[in-house]
Amino acid sequence: MDENKWNAFFKYGKGTGFYFMILFPYLVMLVVLFLISKSWFDFIDFEHSVLGSLSVVLFLSLFVVFAFPKLKRLVDDKVKESNRAAS
Repeated sequence: MDENKWNAFFKYGKGTGFYFMILFPYLVMLVVLFLISKSWFDFIDFEHSVLGSLSVVLFLSLFVVFAFPKLKRLVDDKVKESNRAAS
């Protein structure tokens, strides 16, 4: 894909394409991390392996909750800036 196609994808729906590109791999990583941590807790014979795995995933999800609004503002500013430059 060339630069124009990537720009069109990222600007689609006020940056929805960009958010999809950021959040989809993160969600996949959380699922894989859940499975890995569950197997680790099973390996060390932890009694509540599902609860331990969920706590690891929830802890990492807190970072997204606090960082995503800042990322959203940055992306919105970049989209507005590039729209002004294109005009």
